[in-house]
Amino acid sequence: MDREDIIAKVQTDTSSSGTEVTQICQDKIDWVQEDICSRYDFSWLKDYGYINTVPTYTTGTVTVTQDSATVTGSGTTFTEAMEGRLIKFGTEDNWYEISNYVSATEITLASNYVGTTGSTTFTIYKTDYPLASDFKRMIWVKQIITPAKLIPIPEGFFNLYYPDMFIRGEDITPDSYMLTGIDASGYYTINFSPIQTTRKQFYYQYIKQLTTINATDAVSKIPAKWHEAIVFMLDVFVFNMIDIPQKANFYANLYEQTIARMVAEDTKRDKSLNYVMGKERLGQDSNNYVVFDPSHFSNPKI
Repeated sequence: MDREDIIAKVQTDTSSSGTEVTQICQDKIDWVQEDICSRYDFSWLKDYGYINTVPTYTTGTVTVTQDSATVTGSGTTFTEAMEGRLIKFGTEDNWYEISNYVSATEITLASNYVGTTGSTTFTIYKTDYPLASDFKRMIWVKQIITPAKLIPIPEGFFNLYYPDMFIRGEDITPDSYMLTGIDASGYYTINFSPIQTTRKQFYYQYIKQLTTINATDAVSKIPAKWHEAIVFMLDVFVFNMIDIPQKANFYANLYEQTIARMVAEDTKRDKSLNYVMGKERLGQDSNNYVVFDPSHFSNPKI
């Protein structure tokens, strides 16, 4: 059912019509969808994505000037994609964010260079990677070559114990990850620890972000067979509005019973899919390691 179908069913259940009923349905319909989906990690809210890490870039040399943000390259091929990445010069400990791509031989730092003026080698690192466009919450992250899940680390922990993200070394097998915010395109971002300097593949399972159903012809991500739950809760709001508490309580109970059935059915489905996911969707080799098949993933991010 789309939004209009749901409102029509509420009007039938409550024997009420008019702008007030329509308005309360429109005001509450997204809240009801969110409430239902918050009760359990339903299978239809889960999806998979994968990430290919980017190797460091070290080609050429650069000239840097103390108290200047301009970096001039020689034999370099800088690209616009390097904006937002981090750069280190020579053997210095300091790192800088690249704020602007000017040309293949010039970039601009987000802060002025504090070292000694001169020509030096450099390393550019990509540390943050965008997640799926509909990402809401992470369930797990794994590297392709191992079945072990990475440990989620809160940003505050990293800032307290690892204020320098390079302190744990580079390109060691990753054991943890951190969600780092939202990029300029509106995608949630993730980074790995230790920092990855070669091309590797990671895959992850996540909960999808809901979209509004308070729009003409909008349809909920909730499977159609369970749309009655949305109707039941909207019935509750309408019956409370017209002061018929007995009916409101009746439909509130139906709402909770329907959600309980949804959870029970999906719990069974999750258990039955464990084998399918391990053997078919991802597969396993003779050592029980995951065999990656990118064709199964709908949200690749490189």
